[in-house]
Amino acid sequence: MIDSSPLKKLIPNTIKAIASDLDGTLSLGVGKDNQTVLDLIIAILKLQKAHFFLVTGRKYISTKVYYQKIIDDTRIGNDDLKFLHAYIANGTAAYNVLADIGSPYYAFELNKYAVAELGKFFDKQGWLTDSSLLIDIPSEHRFKIMIRNSDGSWGNRLEEIGAILIAQVKKYKLPFEVNSSGAAIDITPKSINKNYALTDIQERFLIKNEEIVKIGDRGSKEGNDFDLLKHPHSFTVSEHDPDNPLQVNVPELIGVKGVEASIILLELILEKLQK
Repeated sequence: MIDSSPLKKLIPNTIKAIASDLDGTLSLGVGKDNQTVLDLIIAILKLQKAHFFLVTGRKYISTKVYYQKIIDDTRIGNDDLKFLHAYIANGTAAYNVLADIGSPYYAFELNKYAVAELGKFFDKQGWLTDSSLLIDIPSEHRFKIMIRNSDGSWGNRLEEIGAILIAQVKKYKLPFEVNSSGAAIDITPKSINKNYALTDIQERFLIKNEEIVKIGDRGSKEGNDFDLLKHPHSFTVSEHDPDNPLQVNVPELIGVKGVEASIILLELILEKLQK
């Protein structure tokens, strides 16, 4: 039996929002969702005491596939869904799930000319014709470019590509952010990341930083949750930044990680909100 008491002590008494990563945290990936997690999110939303923000590296369509399951659940109504929001593509666009992407809080698209130049660089490197790579350069909703292995795995090749891109962005001062999401490299507009999303949440909803519980799985310096998990009440369910004293290492505390750890976190949050 898992002893969650060390973790319970770290859950804040006042919770007005939960800002959580999706893949590796709430889900194992597109089409690999955990029903217990969905049930807990629905239970939290139905209390109408705290907003739930999906702060994810996913693009619009794959994020919608996830929250549509919550929208379609017969236990939940439109008043509850006013508390569910999506901050997609590492904070590049944001909206309430009822309004959808057609009425965003904000949306930053990649500069099409800079994207064209980046495409030329990809071609020069031979990446566009490499069958082992999948490179997604969207023609609409240009919130991010994604590079991943065709088999969905992470490996040294993607690490090398990420390092090359980071060096290229720095050298030529390109208007991009480059992060890894565990299975892919994400390229988004410069200065827009999950920390930007968190700042917008605070300002838009008038919620203090310390009233937001932040959850992610890629808390290391190279991960796309690093910017989200450098604040008070931040919990990583997998990769940890040892130099960040504000980041709670959940696996170290309770011995489980990933979605299983997130379930315990959400249960404790729900318990706190029900009081």
